[in-house]
Amino acid sequence: PLHNWFLNSLTVYTDGGQIPADFSTEMIRTPTGQQRVSSFLSSADIAIKSISAEPTKGFSQTVMFDLANNKPEFRSVETEFHLPKFRHASGDVTAEFDLLDESQGTQKLYALAGPLFQILETGGILVIDELDRSLHPLLVRQIVNIFQDPKINCNGSQLIFTTHDTSLLNGALFRRDQIWFTEKGQDQSSRLVPLSDFSARKDEAFEKGYLSGRYGGVPILPNRLIEAVNCGEG
Repeated sequence: PLHNWFLNSLTVYTDGGQIPADFSTEMIRTPTGQQRVSSFLSSADIAIKSISAEPTKGFSQTVMFDLANNKPEFRSVETEFHLPKFRHASGDVTAEFDLLDESQGTQKLYALAGPLFQILETGGILVIDELDRSLHPLLVRQIVNIFQDPKINCNGSQLIFTTHDTSLLNGALFRRDQIWFTEKGQDQSSRLVPLSDFSARKDEAFEKGYLSGRYGGVPILPNRLIEAVNCGEG
């Protein structure tokens, strides 16, 4: 049961800017999945008329190990891939783009759609390092609110993420026990400290308190960073 929980209930992305898009592309191969992902992107004010998954031929490389000779053998196998296509429309003019033609924010939001829907359906836990990378702060708040709303998150799914966006330090968005700071010690080890340890008031300006160093977890910088930059003598 413990192994199955880690395998089936926990999804971790250690690089928030490089979430694989394969799961979302697999989802849009069905009409229902297309509609869900398209609606998700449209609600984020992304002007995409429709999304489709188009098959294309390609090669995948496999590695076989020859134990007798202790050498790896590389093989290229022709296979069929499905690539997402995004159709934009403005009046009577339409244009179709590949995923890599879209902005970093659109790419990330598209890649995030599939895992997000799956986690909400299964009641699992989604862990993302730097959720805010390439996303507008208001959009990140909307994603957080999805998990905070029991009418939407009816299966008790959980979102755990790291961020450098201090505007998310908001008492209207999070409880004090939901906010944790990473504090680095002199031995370079890190420990997590919850905001609730500081007896902060509910109506306290968490962002201001954090940036002033009240809760710790802030880098120790010189008074003027520019003075620490040495471009040479002369």
